[in-house]
Amino acid sequence: MIVVAGVVIHDGKIMIARRSVQKSNGGLWEFPGGKLEVGESDQVGLVREFTEEFGMEIDVKSELGIFPFTSQNLLIELRVWFCTARTLPIHATDHDLIEWVMPNQLLTYQFSPADIPVVELIQTGKIRVA
Repeated sequence: MIVVAGVVIHDGKIMIARRSVQKSNGGLWEFPGGKLEVGESDQVGLVREFTEEFGMEIDVKSELGIFPFTSQNLLIELRVWFCTARTLPIHATDHDLIEWVMPNQLLTYQFSPADIPVVELIQTGKIRVA
């Protein structure tokens, strides 16, 4: 399964969202995104997901990396993209909290296991998001 996620920047801060408790990985933070629909490109899928889940517009800029992981015996390919916010979120469908944080603050949040390698690469400067 292919899942896309966006590291979205606005005013030098990164958007992170906490999964609602009734969702899988509830209570954990993530870089938002979702599953691609049939025939959808990563970029189109990310734009759709942010529109549906947050009512916001983003510009997808460049791929930050592909991070495979296994969840409940399902192999998932997480494709992470650098994005910028054109508008701010106006609602949240799968999340109960949204934060805008500086890159050096990411380690103070408990992230979903799939997102931890991305957090670590941002912290070490191996992925530049600003």
